[in-house]
Amino acid sequence: MARKTKKQTLKAFIINNSKLSKDKSWLLGKFINKLNKSIAQSRRMILNKDDANKEEDLISDFNINEGHFVSGVMLRLMNSTNLPNIPDTLLQPEKISLNDLDKLIVGSSVIYKTHYYFILNGEYYITNSTKDISISSFQTYINWFLSTERGDQFYEFTPVVELSNEIRLGDINKISIKENSPTFTDSKQNHEKKKFSIHRDFLNNLITDVPSLQQIIENNILSAELLIKFVKPNKMSKKDYQDIMGTYMKNISDIENVTFSTKKHGIIKGTDILKTKTVEIELTKTDKLNENQLYQEMEKFLSELKNENNN
Repeated sequence: MARKTKKQTLKAFIINNSKLSKDKSWLLGKFINKLNKSIAQSRRMILNKDDANKEEDLISDFNINEGHFVSGVMLRLMNSTNLPNIPDTLLQPEKISLNDLDKLIVGSSVIYKTHYYFILNGEYYITNSTKDISISSFQTYINWFLSTERGDQFYEFTPVVELSNEIRLGDINKISIKENSPTFTDSKQNHEKKKFSIHRDFLNNLITDVPSLQQIIENNILSAELLIKFVKPNKMSKKDYQDIMGTYMKNISDIENVTFSTKKHGIIKGTDILKTKTVEIELTKTDKLNENQLYQEMEKFLSELKNENNN
């Protein structure tokens, strides 16, 4: 009898650094060196020290292919009255397996909220993280983990965008972002960031005379939509277009609610232009992913991206 499988969607991101003179392999080398000298305890990044739940991110396990890539597991941990504290003895080794964490169970709850897998080299980052986990989370972690090594250099992770050769920025009339994607970040060349809120703040300012507006919003009776219109956009190369679209898409977690209206090709969904790959991964008898198979599929995807870039 064949084993059960589970589909995994792999997402691809380009790794950019603020120092163009730096070789792309610099990040990989520093990341490997820091991992090799670390224990699990030193890799814990608390999201907010004043948060009662003490949520934190942690690379719990990793594999190093020297000079080529690093693959691993990222956990989102939390403290709770329903969850046990993390034993100090568990955090002293270099790595923590998911099996070790699964042993720490209270009722049906485990010590971590969620986890996902990743692989990166100096140029690309690939992950199977779900849509509710923004790429900004991993970007923040990497820049935090390498804070003493990178100096004033900063790393950004931008979605790889896959476009038809026929589509240019000049073809786009507008971008539509529905209310399920309430935050949109536009990064200019000077790195100044502007945030648009199209949910609570907008509706509160627009309809100030409705006492029960809060309840209306919470019950999704009202909806909002942000339209970004392009006025006489300049013609651009495919690469420049991909870079711009990747930047626009980066901080929109719910890509399903983003659409592009084009002059020649009609409506294009945000999900249609992101570079992804769907793979079937075997499950163990306890319904856990075959990690080695998943890592190999990620490695294949990484090789495909490198080959495409070289052609």
